[in-house]
Amino acid sequence: MQFLKFDESAFQCMLTEEDFRSIGSTIVEVIADKDKLSAVLVEAEHEIGYSAGNGVMVAFRSAADGAVVLTVCACNEKEVCAERLQEVSSMADIGFGDNGTDICQHTSPDSCAEDELIFCFKSFKDLEGYAKAFPFDMAVSNTVYEDDSNDVYYLCFGTSGIDFEELDRIRLFTYEYAEQCNGRDNFRRYCDEHFICLIESNALEKLAEFAV
Repeated sequence: MQFLKFDESAFQCMLTEEDFRSIGSTIVEVIADKDKLSAVLVEAEHEIGYSAGNGVMVAFRSAADGAVVLTVCACNEKEVCAERLQEVSSMADIGFGDNGTDICQHTSPDSCAEDELIFCFKSFKDLEGYAKAFPFDMAVSNTVYEDDSNDVYYLCFGTSGIDFEELDRIRLFTYEYAEQCNGRDNFRRYCDEHFICLIESNALEKLAEFAV
């Protein structure tokens, strides 16, 4: 693990595939499971003298060669911590070079607009595989856009009527395939204006039906 400490409340950590194997975890487990995250926090305390206190929030982005950069902030008030997490996530990752693939400008899930949940897939094959594996109710409204200039695909969920627990389950499942996109205000409108709408409604169901 490589660490970059910003101050007493925030740091970044780059984990390689070998690091994940050594702690016996995946990125989803590290974010969702406090016991798994503790392995990173213990190492951070040893390497950079970081003390997490009572609670932390975590964001992540993919990096070169399958590595992942975690941004960790400690605080007790969720709203304040989410703002701090976004601030730290937007800083230059000077300690890790500039080889990341943060194509979605990921910050924190809590910064996402209440009526949308948007993910970015790096290939159509990834999107097809996700659609075939999607274990949740297909009644969730969803649309797919293509950014042909970067060869990436955006999946937009309408979250009206979905409870927070269901949204969290969708997020955690989707993190295995894509990055959440919360870096721009009104990003759904940006998709409508700048990208190609491939499938306007029931996108996952249609992709799963016709996927090779």
